[in-house]
Amino acid sequence: MASVVQATPANLLDSLIRRYLKDDLSVKDYVPFILETVTHHRLLHDRHGHSAAASGSGQHAQQLRIWTQRLRSLLESQQSGARWAGVCLVRITAQQSTSLFSDHVRTWVTLLVGMLTKHESSSNLEAIINTLSELFAKTVKRPDLKSDVTSKYLPDFHNHILNHKNKKELLPTIYKALTQSVTLFPTTFRLAVDKTEALCVAYMDGRFDLEPELVNAAVTCFAALHCAGGKNPNHPTERITPSEQWRANLQEIIKAMHRCLNVLFSTVDEDKADQPEMAGRNKYLTGMPEPSADAIQRYPQMFGRLGSLSKALIACLTCPTKEAVHLPLNNIVALLTRIYNINGKTPMSEARGIDQQEYFMLISGISLIHLSANDILKTILASAQDHLVRHMSHLATIAIKSIRHSSGASATVRSSAYSIVESCIQAFGIPFVNMVQVPLMSALLEDLRMPSARIVNPLEIGAGGSNPNSRANNHTNTIKHKGGAGKNGRRGNNNVNLSELNPLEEIVSAQVFTTALNILSMVLTTSGPNLSPHARAAADTLVVTHILNSQHHVNPIEQSETSFYTAPIRAQLYKVLTASVSSPGDTQSSLVPLSVGIFRAGLNDSEKFVRDNCTMALTICDLVIHSRMPPMQRARTVAKPLAKGEKPVQDTGSALFGAFEIEDSKKKTDTKDEEEDNEEEQNDDEEEEEDEEDDEEEDVEMAEQEEEETSKKAVGVPSTSSLSAFKAAGVVVPSTPVEKVTPAVFASPSKNESEQQTTSKVESIKTTAFSSQSESLKAMSSTTTKITTTTSTTTASSVTASTKQHTSQKESETEDDDDDDLEIPTINMDDDDDEDDDMDSD
Repeated sequence: MASVVQATPANLLDSLIRRYLKDDLSVKDYVPFILETVTHHRLLHDRHGHSAAASGSGQHAQQLRIWTQRLRSLLESQQSGARWAGVCLVRITAQQSTSLFSDHVRTWVTLLVGMLTKHESSSNLEAIINTLSELFAKTVKRPDLKSDVTSKYLPDFHNHILNHKNKKELLPTIYKALTQSVTLFPTTFRLAVDKTEALCVAYMDGRFDLEPELVNAAVTCFAALHCAGGKNPNHPTERITPSEQWRANLQEIIKAMHRCLNVLFSTVDEDKADQPEMAGRNKYLTGMPEPSADAIQRYPQMFGRLGSLSKALIACLTCPTKEAVHLPLNNIVALLTRIYNINGKTPMSEARGIDQQEYFMLISGISLIHLSANDILKTILASAQDHLVRHMSHLATIAIKSIRHSSGASATVRSSAYSIVESCIQAFGIPFVNMVQVPLMSALLEDLRMPSARIVNPLEIGAGGSNPNSRANNHTNTIKHKGGAGKNGRRGNNNVNLSELNPLEEIVSAQVFTTALNILSMVLTTSGPNLSPHARAAADTLVVTHILNSQHHVNPIEQSETSFYTAPIRAQLYKVLTASVSSPGDTQSSLVPLSVGIFRAGLNDSEKFVRDNCTMALTICDLVIHSRMPPMQRARTVAKPLAKGEKPVQDTGSALFGAFEIEDSKKKTDTKDEEEDNEEEQNDDEEEEEDEEDDEEEDVEMAEQEEEETSKKAVGVPSTSSLSAFKAAGVVVPSTPVEKVTPAVFASPSKNESEQQTTSKVESIKTTAFSSQSESLKAMSSTTTKITTTTSTTTASSVTASTKQHTSQKESETEDDDDDDLEIPTINMDDDDDEDDDMDSD
């Protein structure tokens, strides 16, 4: 018998070494495959759980020694591709094996730091810098390696990578490595603070050819330099703590921003009474290049510099600190106030010597300044919420001005203005909403309005006596809205024909629409009952209208082939409706009945996360309706009724009880007698088969008996159990006239029979029911004969709509030629009718 061969980690590692690492020229082509194999199978992982005497452990240790020797030879290779492969494999080895890292880190760091001084390609240098950063980071909690590795090679590492600052493609990697070093090894990094700060500020001066990724890396590195501390400006021989250095850096950035604003706002009049001192102490920030004398170059450069400084300010505010810091809050608020005071409607200064073209250049780029200010304000709100309570009214004024000035602007500016409101609501809650309620709701209703009603006055929406010619009233007041429920609410805006709207009007962009819905959801959740009744009714009406349009695939943008109601918009609409249901108004009827139907329809959405939102919304509605009962679990799909003329898959009787035929009672009796005579002559196997047949017959009889009971209840005939109870009590039961009925088999109607009215069909069903009662009474007195009766199949309240009607051959003398014209009798359910009437009255 052949032996079974199984692959072990040692075998796989040996295969990689022999087949893919032996040639320096081709090894670079197999690096991705080698890395995937080592990662998936963890070939270099320390297996301490295995016994040393286990078979294969010595072979694996030998392969690891060969692996490390081959890595060193690759690092010392003359081929550039082989050296790059060696760097990549050293990194994966240090990640998987702690023992190999501890044994060989000194050798690896020595070789890699030496490679930084050689002429390597940019890809090789990037891999070397990333690998060395990871190796140094793994020595943080290793005191035995700090003296031999970190303290010895880290300063040289900083100097070598700073020497490559002229290679622009390496700058993001260099900034990342320096940021990690100053955070993990602040004391060792002090020697490189000045050079690093100069390198960071050099790429924050607003030059045109700077990429956003490079600027973000520079400002992040600049914000992390406070960890190394700094020199005391009053006493150069003393050093200051990292928290004091953080505050000093933040103040220097604010002053640099003020100097940029002095250049940009030179063509407008400002109130300079409260402006702080602009002179800074940071030699690199104050030593930025002077703006160009040509206005065409000066304004774009100043806009870029202000944006870079804004990112640096945000990076400092979000940079983690090891101890508490003192935030210059008043200076930041003063800076933001100065920026927001200048907008597109600010007039030009009347001073002499002002160039009108420079003023136009300022107004053309004022949106960039406001976007930067919005980012700073959002960051400061997230960083110092409680400390900004005293500035809440001032920030509310800024938010209102931002909303008004962003009307008609681009989607980015409008969304940024809404983001300020969102941050303020999260920080201050209901008081802030009350301050900005009227302008905020007006802006939200304008952005959520359908294209036929863009001009919105929330004080007139739904109010009696408003202008009947107003487009807003023509769109909204057609709905007698009191929360969205009731008959008037359901009769509202369903007849609006979007094809008749003015084609020149455009709906807002999806970005603004989604942001407005998010703000409306926050407003309803935070201060829903406190909103104005008219504004609240208008908002609910718009949300419900948009949801119904999305469910009926109505596209507000006629010229667009893609639907406006994308999955994120639909999910946000359901979120807003859920917030409205959760925070009802005091004078507003409930939206719960209407919302339940909307959410149930949303369960059929094509996107899973939209369906999940609807499921959660239905759970909330259940808790609102019956707070003391657990929410019900609903099915996502509903059976679709059959169209007229469409036949079901199978008969109702077959669907309920399986495919079977009702036999004649006499034939059944004869068959049973014959079976009893043959029982003694058959073997054991045949007896089991007969038992199974008897069980099936009993099931059929039970099903027939259930049908009899159902038909008796339908026509008012007392059941067999009721008659037995009467007889036991000594009550005389009057006999019922019986008409003999021949048992019938399910058969299709004959085309030769004449037509018959619906009333005769109902009479035949009643007669059949009475006959069934008579046959059942005879069965009680007879113990030797079984009589099987048939009843008509009733299919009322069935979800499959229409089925074949089966009646006896004697009574059903005539049938319709077409099955589609066959009317199925319905069961009169008084309780259901009363319930429907109650629902209609609601």
